[in-house]
Amino acid sequence: MVWKDNAIAWYEYALKTGDDSVARFMMHWIAFNFKYSNYCEYIDGKRNSERDQIEQLCRDRYDDLKRCELFDNPDAMRKLLEYPVLRKHKRPQGSLEPKLPDDRRLKPQNMTPEELWGMVCLGHGLKRIQCILMTLYQIRCNLFHGSKDPNYPRDRELIEASATLMQACMEALLHIEPPTQQAKS
Repeated sequence: MVWKDNAIAWYEYALKTGDDSVARFMMHWIAFNFKYSNYCEYIDGKRNSERDQIEQLCRDRYDDLKRCELFDNPDAMRKLLEYPVLRKHKRPQGSLEPKLPDDRRLKPQNMTPEELWGMVCLGHGLKRIQCILMTLYQIRCNLFHGSKDPNYPRDRELIEASATLMQACMEALLHIEPPTQQAKS
């Protein structure tokens, strides 16, 4: 029997879901989970968090992620920017003016909501990719743990944008040419 990468299997399954953006996002997230779970470590008997695993995957696979069109999708990124999803379900106080962190070495989970949002909007490089994937992780957590409503247009649009971004992320990590590009070949 030939072993097949589970991430590829879930990626392919996601493509079969058609217009169902919730199913596509979930299947792409499961594929992504297989990739970042390779970074699960136990230190002093305690397992590192999923957030730490995602950050490590971003560091190790930065060359793949920076070359993909993950964050160049204007429609999907616009939805993420229009509807900020911040930890603890809070929007930044006052206006939605993003702020870059004073200490750029901070992990995304240690940033204030304004700083995390600042990295998504204004950041660049590895830290921006990590912050955007942390934002998608928050959307995933909200969806899986009951904080998203399919009848609420904002939530539907966020899920749709997230599905698009996760597909691009998986194509980069799996070295798969996007289906639209394959059709042109």
